[in-house]
Amino acid sequence: MIRIGHAWDTHQLVESRKLYLGGILIKSELGLLGHSDADVVLHAVAESLLGSLALGDLGTFFPDDAKHTLNMDSKLYPVWFQIMVFVNFLIGFVIRVPFAFFHSWYPDVQSKASAPVNILMAGLVLNTGVYGLIRFNMQVFPEIFKLFAPVLMIW
Repeated sequence: MIRIGHAWDTHQLVESRKLYLGGILIKSELGLLGHSDADVVLHAVAESLLGSLALGDLGTFFPDDAKHTLNMDSKLYPVWFQIMVFVNFLIGFVIRVPFAFFHSWYPDVQSKASAPVNILMAGLVLNTGVYGLIRFNMQVFPEIFKLFAPVLMIW
């Protein structure tokens, strides 16, 4: 059985709020109105992962009427949740780069592809995997990245 997670998150743009997208503060005069920091990128990703695991929605774990979630920083999700999101992104990114066990499809494709296709694959697919792994995971989940750094170094 294949499960997918599908989600979106929308918030109204208003003045006097900070704008966070993917855990990154964007310089803007407008921000997103919400109970927490209203980070639509992290919220949609979290909803998708929870949905794919049949664990309910984000409101189940972080209700929008609870005082402890008021103005909550979305990067401060509980550690178990951050690890779950991090590992899912990690798997998605390492499939694109030559990591053992995850990259088994590449040698077959490389041996059957023409030179221009190999160049594109090496230049785009592999580099986007490394870029995403470092730029996204490391910036959005710095503490979890530190936990996994020794494993990634060995790999």
